Amino acid sequence: MTIHERRLAAMIAFAAMVLIEACSSSRAPALEMRGNQGVKPAPSAPSPPSAGSGVLERFRALKAQHDSVQLSDSEYETKRQQLSDEVMQGK
Repeated sequence: MTIHERRLAAMIAFAAMVLIEACSSSRAPALEMRGNQGVKPAPSAPSPPSAGSGVLERFRALKAQHDSVQLSDSEYETKRQQLSDEVMQGK
């Protein structure tokens, strides 16, 4: 796998994590019930497999450390790349 393919895979993994986080946050818009139109809320998305949730938690913890300035930008990028490489190698 070339460096470009690894970086693309890492960006895709990171984008997926951000989308999952955005959709699961309390700021996600709620479905409004209007009158007697019989509108039912959409079923919730199935939770990711337990093996994948560990990876997501590691990404979230890493992002939290970066957001709270415990990690510099370069440290964050290095650790994020290492985690992404682990995901791509199937560890």
